[in-house]
Amino acid sequence: MPKTLILYGTLTGNTELAAKGLAQRLGAGALYNVRDISPTAVATYSHIIFGTSTWDDFGNPDTEDFLNKMAQDGPDLSYCRFAFFGLGDSAYQNFCGAVDLAKQGIGQRGGVLYPDTFTIDGYPEDDTMDSLAEWAHKFLETPLIERETKI
Repeated sequence: MPKTLILYGTLTGNTELAAKGLAQRLGAGALYNVRDISPTAVATYSHIIFGTSTWDDFGNPDTEDFLNKMAQDGPDLSYCRFAFFGLGDSAYQNFCGAVDLAKQGIGQRGGVLYPDTFTIDGYPEDDTMDSLAEWAHKFLETPLIERETKI
């Protein structure tokens, strides 16, 4: 398995539960809250799975703070592949909109973005977590492909 980081920003704890469940299902990888890791440390991983939640129609303050740090003094991420998952409530117009903000911020630092985003509507149930793990395995096992983009 490539050197993998599972990174998450959470408000209510659901994204943390999803990230921890994913780490357990993958059986490997480092796990950090965006509050507890520096942008420079993120760049030491080849594969980063970044999860964030969207509160109402807004973003996630912890994720936004991390992305601001990344924009100010973050490293070049062109050697890092990123996949994104989000939790939100589809009753809101901006369902999982914080994922788009995270993709934009990481892309501006040169990160290679996996094209398939995984979203969870509401609470991370067991069947959803199994699907999240399948998605993550696909990301980790797929060689760099043309569909992946840099912004």
